[in-house]
Amino acid sequence: MPCIVYHTNPKNGITYAYESRSFRDPETKKVRTKKTYVGRVDSITGEIIPKSSEPGKRNRTPRIQDIPEATREQIKNLSHEVANLKAQLRSSHEFIETVLGAATKYQSDANSEKE
Repeated sequence: MPCIVYHTNPKNGITYAYESRSFRDPETKKVRTKKTYVGRVDSITGEIIPKSSEPGKRNRTPRIQDIPEATREQIKNLSHEVANLKAQLRSSHEFIETVLGAATKYQSDANSEKE
């Protein structure tokens, strides 16, 4: 059964999608995989951009300059919102850790007084 495998090139940061199929090699009696290139993964939407069907013609991931100004502004606003939410999550996590630490200490103090 084929599945989609993702590989990110560490040099350029582009993620590529491959279809991976497993089969049994009759000579060595071992399982082998055959990977077929499917296309690039769009860094903004996460969708797979299929490879070009025409030989010698390349598909490329849209550059930021190719995106309309309104969409760029929307992406910028959402990025700021995500950063703010991450900061809120960190502070909430720290608060929860503090409360749990205090509750644990209170419980251990209560248990030591009973003994």
